Amino acid sequence: MKRFITVEEARQQILERLPRLSTERIFLSQALGRILAESVEAPTDSPRFDNSARDGYALRFDDLEGDRPTLSVIGTAAAGTISDLHVEPGTAARIMTGAVVPEGADTIVMQEYCEVDEDAGTVTVLEVPEKGRGAWVRKAGENMAAGEAVLEPGARLGAPEVGLLASFGRSVIEVSRRPRVAIVSTGDELVELDQEPQPGQIINSNAYMLEALVHQAGGEAVVLPPAADTEEAVRDTFEQALQSADIVVSSGGVSVGDFDITREVVDELTGGMNFWKIRMKPGKPLAFGTADTDGRDVPLIGLPGNPNSCFVCFHQFVRPALAVMQGVARDGVVPRRLDAILAGPVQTTPKRRVYLSGTLRGRVGDKPEFVPFDNQNSGNLRLFCGAEAFGVCEEGVARMEAGDEIAVELIEL
Repeated sequence: MKRFITVEEARQQILERLPRLSTERIFLSQALGRILAESVEAPTDSPRFDNSARDGYALRFDDLEGDRPTLSVIGTAAAGTISDLHVEPGTAARIMTGAVVPEGADTIVMQEYCEVDEDAGTVTVLEVPEKGRGAWVRKAGENMAAGEAVLEPGARLGAPEVGLLASFGRSVIEVSRRPRVAIVSTGDELVELDQEPQPGQIINSNAYMLEALVHQAGGEAVVLPPAADTEEAVRDTFEQALQSADIVVSSGGVSVGDFDITREVVDELTGGMNFWKIRMKPGKPLAFGTADTDGRDVPLIGLPGNPNSCFVCFHQFVRPALAVMQGVARDGVVPRRLDAILAGPVQTTPKRRVYLSGTLRGRVGDKPEFVPFDNQNSGNLRLFCGAEAFGVCEEGVARMEAGDEIAVELIEL
């Protein structure tokens, strides 16, 4: 099938046809960056008990009537201990941050607003808390109630989530298995890193860029040696990839005019490959299909061979696919957008959506400023080095000026 479609149409068709990976149980120390595969409930209230948010004095709010009330100090409530203190009318207890609020007290006054007479055993409150009754008291369950669902399947586990699970005493959790990604390159012109390119040859840099991108996206990458431009070599390479991987990502061989062997082989293996022309620049050609491999549906995404097109298409299609295979909701994998102000003029093509590489700096009003790199040539291998975002020029726009508002998509690394 050859027709022009939008980025969103292509991404939707890919995401709708992906298999869901199995799950595994891992130690919490290995959880950073993984995708949760279970619902996690708070085992207890958090906090577990009423406690103080400040160092100061625990007292009854009703005792703060009048000017600079003076109260008798009955003892100290320290963090990590349970005291038998009972705050009666006219009394207060010294309290430390995190300590259990003594029975009878309902308010904490910070020590900065108290004057202590140690000889008399009293404390004078100089200023009533603006928060009123309950000031600086962290109530039991105000953060989470016992049994409350706090993390759902599909959540990506960052440092805060790992800390939360640790607070629950969870040493082992269930996560989605990392997707195994086979990276395939074809072409007689490709040589490996330790080979000297001859005239007409290039180093297979795409494979290593894709390997790094897969690792950043939470997958396990396997880079296969480049396949020569023969039917046997191409078929053997793709069959090997399909046997060992959950998803196959290839670069090159999807454009009109590319050597026909690759297109014919993948079309046969998938039972009908979709060869799309996408209304985007860089990255117009894209191929997608699934191969039945020993009862498993293995997706195959064919990216353009141009490195910059390959980079953009990975972020638009492959990264979301890897997330969905691990259980992330489809609406949670679309590249994040925000509005920015363009720093300088750009000339684009009105026929396709154009992705400009650049950085974000400072702010213009309430929006960040997007600075596109000067050389947006698709053959510039340095184009995305140091890039933070894609500036998105939509179809129909031939030129944008400095100060124009532009949508930008953050480059997730």
